[in-house]
Amino acid sequence: MKAVYIKNFRKGFATNSSSTHSVIYRKKGEMFEDLNIFELDYYDRFDSTIAATKSAKIKYIAGDIMYNKPLLECMCAFYPEMKQYLPLIKKTIEENKYEAFGNHARGNLHFINNSDMEASIEYLRNIIDDEDIIIVGGSDEQDFVYDTTDGHEELALPYKLSYKSKSIVKNGNYWVGYGWSGKLRFKTEKGDCIPSYPELIDLKITNKCEHGCQFCYMNSTINGEHADIDELKRIINQVSSDSWGLNDRRVEFSVGGGNILLYPHLEELFKFMKEKGHIVNTTIRSSDCNIICNVERLKNIFEKYVSGIGISVNDTKDIEDIHTFKDIFKKKDVVIHMIPEYNGFAESLGIMNKLNDDKHYFSFLFLGYKTNGRGNNCNYDKLEEANLNALFDGRHSVHIDTTFANRYKEYLEKTFDTEYTITYTEGEYSMFIDGVTCKAYKSSYQKDKPYDLFGCGGVINAFNNIRKDNGLEIYKDEYYGGKG
Repeated sequence: MKAVYIKNFRKGFATNSSSTHSVIYRKKGEMFEDLNIFELDYYDRFDSTIAATKSAKIKYIAGDIMYNKPLLECMCAFYPEMKQYLPLIKKTIEENKYEAFGNHARGNLHFINNSDMEASIEYLRNIIDDEDIIIVGGSDEQDFVYDTTDGHEELALPYKLSYKSKSIVKNGNYWVGYGWSGKLRFKTEKGDCIPSYPELIDLKITNKCEHGCQFCYMNSTINGEHADIDELKRIINQVSSDSWGLNDRRVEFSVGGGNILLYPHLEELFKFMKEKGHIVNTTIRSSDCNIICNVERLKNIFEKYVSGIGISVNDTKDIEDIHTFKDIFKKKDVVIHMIPEYNGFAESLGIMNKLNDDKHYFSFLFLGYKTNGRGNNCNYDKLEEANLNALFDGRHSVHIDTTFANRYKEYLEKTFDTEYTITYTEGEYSMFIDGVTCKAYKSSYQKDKPYDLFGCGGVINAFNNIRKDNGLEIYKDEYYGGKG
């Protein structure tokens, strides 16, 4: 998925009990003048206010962040003129004066917790540096502020981003929004989205599997090994938020195998991931649906910890079990995984039509056939354009992986608007980790260049190396002087 470069805004106002400020975009050709920007020793909270110039916005924001010393110090590093207000701010705090510098700020323009420091800095800098963004403030007891902001688009205030619920998190130089039945990358300015950590980790926790699928590109067998639970926790810790609240991270883990149901520490692992603030997704085989539904321990694990569930389907014999599974886990995002090139066009279309009936609706993920592992011993049939037209006829929600995308790139670009919806490269925002061997790769099927996780400096370093291998830029922290 390519990044969508947008400026976030919302309609309406952000208020507290008695006053309000709005951060709005000026209309084309519209002029604003600073109004009632408070004196250094006094401010009337009932005065309407406009901060239109850069200097006025700096003064306004200095008052807003006066009680957040770490944030204030960081902002002073970007705007040295803000330092002139520090003595008065200190005096205001010491004397606890209400009618004084800083008490004009009507609701916060920043996050309170230092874990959100970087988000606050970016948001405040955007307000100050963008000449088209204006701060308008006033009392609820007056009409001025509403008259002034009427008909304007308003910049979304930080708390409206639902940051605390982790629906939106910062990654590198961009934001990732979760929800809306999907995920959205966005920035407040144009440019490449450069992550500081992987958005998605495809994590293999076991190579043990009893199914013996002849196309298994993982080459999993009943004699396969399990990953060490302590090593998996170590891996997860390396991409989790730190205890100082300086890095607030959220990773989507796609947990696979082998057969994950055979992993002896499954609940412990999922619980650990969830407690660290990550999203737990996993894939099972259709024949395992009945087992999960009838084993209370497994049912509880999936209900408590798993967000997205992929069900691998090869034929129609397990459809009723899949329907029962969906009825039980109706609040979960259940996606059907298929390999149309292996199943065949007719069988694949039949599965889709039988699964989606009057009571049930599934989305589908088309996986391109992979010739790794045992997959090298099987044949697959490339789909014709007529087959693709039937599979993508609009009656079903369909997703694809990168193998499928690259194999049918010409058709996809001819038929659909793919600019913001399809990526053809692995290792740009994601990585594959084999938890059994503790090695990292670009993807689960591109394993020509492994990185030893505990020999190369950990998950983040491995991810940076994978991006370098792709010729992609590595994130450098501009706020704290880091080098990536």
